[in-house]
Amino acid sequence: MRPAWSIRVDVASFRALAFLPTDREHASRRLVRARPIDKTLQTVDWTFLRQRPGGKRRDPTQGEFFANDRPDSLADGLIRESIQNSLDAGTGERVSVAIHTNHRGVTTGTLFSSLGQHLTAIDPHLGSLVHEPCRYLIVEDFETTGLRGDPQQFFRDETTDDRNEFYFFFRAEGRSSKAGGKRGSWGVGKYTFARASRIRTIFGITRRDDGRALAMGQSILVNHQAQGLHYEPDGTWGRVIDVQGDDATVPFEPGDPQFDELHSHFSISRSDETGLSIVVPFLDEGVDVDVIRAAVLRNYGVAIASGGLVVQLTSDTGDAEYIDQDSLVATIKKAKTGGFKDIEREVRLAEHLRTHEPIVALEPVGSHPQWNTYEMAPTQQAALRNALEREKIFSVRVPVVVDRKSDNSPVESWFDIAFEPATGERSIPVFYRRGIRISDAGRGRHTAGAHALVTATDGPLATMLGFAEGPAHTDWSASTDRFTGQYSHGRDWISFVKRAPAEVLRLVWAGTVQENRTAAASFFALPPTNAGARKATKIGTPEGETGIASIRANAKPQTTVITKAGGTGFRLRFNELNKADTEYLIRAAYDTTRGDPFTNWSPLDFNLTELRLDIDGIEVLDLEPHAVRVRVLSAEGGTVEIRGFDRFRDLIVRADPVSKT
Repeated sequence: MRPAWSIRVDVASFRALAFLPTDREHASRRLVRARPIDKTLQTVDWTFLRQRPGGKRRDPTQGEFFANDRPDSLADGLIRESIQNSLDAGTGERVSVAIHTNHRGVTTGTLFSSLGQHLTAIDPHLGSLVHEPCRYLIVEDFETTGLRGDPQQFFRDETTDDRNEFYFFFRAEGRSSKAGGKRGSWGVGKYTFARASRIRTIFGITRRDDGRALAMGQSILVNHQAQGLHYEPDGTWGRVIDVQGDDATVPFEPGDPQFDELHSHFSISRSDETGLSIVVPFLDEGVDVDVIRAAVLRNYGVAIASGGLVVQLTSDTGDAEYIDQDSLVATIKKAKTGGFKDIEREVRLAEHLRTHEPIVALEPVGSHPQWNTYEMAPTQQAALRNALEREKIFSVRVPVVVDRKSDNSPVESWFDIAFEPATGERSIPVFYRRGIRISDAGRGRHTAGAHALVTATDGPLATMLGFAEGPAHTDWSASTDRFTGQYSHGRDWISFVKRAPAEVLRLVWAGTVQENRTAAASFFALPPTNAGARKATKIGTPEGETGIASIRANAKPQTTVITKAGGTGFRLRFNELNKADTEYLIRAAYDTTRGDPFTNWSPLDFNLTELRLDIDGIEVLDLEPHAVRVRVLSAEGGTVEIRGFDRFRDLIVRADPVSKT
């Protein structure tokens, strides 16, 4: 095996310095302290590592974790990540975040001179951008710690619990210094900043409580070839030093001309305050102050309402707009982007949780959660019914048991649900974990007669749900690598939390409207039998009578039960015999004297997309005028309820399993 030589070229004088072979394998296993070199030997400011023969080609895709089909997803991901980092780094009860956008553009001096050749190698248009006026975005937080830790730690010592925030932000990928209970802890969220830059580049300036100010930059490109040499995707802006014969980059500090140049070109307001400032140069044209404001309100309106966050927005005009606890509602009302009625409601519900105690604390469900066997005490039912009838906001506390296998000791925890009565309406419940909106957790779920907001703030549950989140922190899933196998009945607890709003409302009214299969028999008719399918069984009435309530079951034991719902609809219940992720096609049609009712369905009969649809434990995959395809989310089953049919006509309903192959 040939010796490992390291060659460094001083671009200014073209001097080549050779270093003796080093034991790199040994060096990679221990923490290395860097030895500064004479600044006269400093290389160019942007450094890319050379690709080694046989190395795997890797083009970074981390930013795609935060992409979705919404046009404002870029700003959404950037704001979610930046503010959640600021909240996690807070030193007191409140965090301030200043966001400045400059759309006129500024000159950037020599900041990108040596980066240009790498950008040109990838796309000549990118290389030409650095010579144009630079539109940029700055996100700065205050009342925060800044990036702590040794800036000259180059290798991670897995045997220690050293949480070097500087190392994880600038030198690590897919790793984080945060624990699972923090708002973000995947270690890839920082890529949302680079994704907002047209040249995939950012600068970071941090000031810490040790008095040091540090500046460093990153460019996250793709594998590329420049001037006949092959380079890795990641470039670093900083001062080059020698570490055991290899070049390594450390941050610039006050007194370095590059540090001062960065401050002079961009409107960085930080002076002596601790915290972190992120500069996103050559900002994507779709990001402006309006979409940023919308993203702040959408994702952190609740955190602002609680008083724990203040956001300042400024643009080219220099006018500052403060969004705090006092101005929040007015800001929501004047926001140019629509769709903020729901945010106003969330703010009301969150404010209620902050200022009022729950009127009911449910009894513990045990270590294995199952809503279908849970019973609510009559006194609690009466209290909650009264609150719904008074049409006032109220809240409920739900206890849980968190059993992390590595701890060998289950602990009690809880979450709260705030309800706002809304007679005749149905809505999707909203979920928050420690101030961050888990935007997709309520997908496929609805509450009828009340809007609901769920907050998980207590430590054990918040930590468990944090491990169940993906990099974008938009949903809870038992299939994430960090969650799988970590908790007893973990999948069931996630389902328990997601189902809670609808289940609490169901329990409130349990016993007031009994399932009556005989009554249902006068409403439902027998569906036709297809060749090869099991004949439908009659439910609730003697054989020979008409208007029989029935549903086709293709296998025994029966996995679905159908009942009448409110005189104008039906309720289809998938029981515990279903497997999670089983899909069904549900079809409906009015009975006919001849022919197949489903074939004879007419748009003049009804349109399911216009009727009231309530689901629990079910995800709607496709909704058509006379059919709906659904997925059963867990082995506990679920329900589909559709109302609004003609009460004077016989309705036929059929549910058939859908093969995924």
